[in-house]
Amino acid sequence: MYKSKIFNVIQSTAQGKLAVFSLLLADIFIILGITGAMSEGVGVIFCLAFLVISIILYRDGKNKLYNQSADLMIRTYNNDGTYSDTPYRFTATRNFSGNIAVDDNAKLWMAPRCTGNKVYQYSDLLNFALVEDGNTITSGGVGSALAGGFVFGPVGAIVGGITGKRKSVPTCHKMQVIINVNDLQKPTLYIDLLKKEVQKTSKEYNAAFRTAQELLSALEIISRG
Repeated sequence: MYKSKIFNVIQSTAQGKLAVFSLLLADIFIILGITGAMSEGVGVIFCLAFLVISIILYRDGKNKLYNQSADLMIRTYNNDGTYSDTPYRFTATRNFSGNIAVDDNAKLWMAPRCTGNKVYQYSDLLNFALVEDGNTITSGGVGSALAGGFVFGPVGAIVGGITGKRKSVPTCHKMQVIINVNDLQKPTLYIDLLKKEVQKTSKEYNAAFRTAQELLSALEIISRG
């Protein structure tokens, strides 16, 4: 799980990518010091400096991805047709693999990898689906039960017919969770879980499928409001 979180930060944030680059520079300087290409003491100093920079960058990327927050206005409509805007600070009470952050207190959510800090109300979620190589494995949404499986627990796993619906081909090229929302500017969100061919028996595929189960569970709960 921890390894998966590190990979998510590196893959999804600029800070994560810079942290890797800084770590490579640290390796280069220690090698230069060991091989005598430069003073060993200078090499160690530069190595430690880039290690510290790498750690700081990684922490910044992790906070950006997993500790989502944003300033927004909550609009409340009155019976006479008027409305009032109240400032509110979105604070993620739950975060699902860095893909979906939820504020349970205000019934708000965001998909940081798709739309940054754009915040949606629970009611903005229209429907969603898990798609594998262009084939819909399962889908759900407001007013409908999750097809192909069901949810158990507060954030349980999708079980039942999902496994049976997957085609018996040995590899998977692409796995996505597709979310349709009430937003004309960007009505469809795509969360890519796999973007390259992998064996369905591989750890990478199984990890992506477990993440998909978690996201579908979260979306099903959001859709129930």
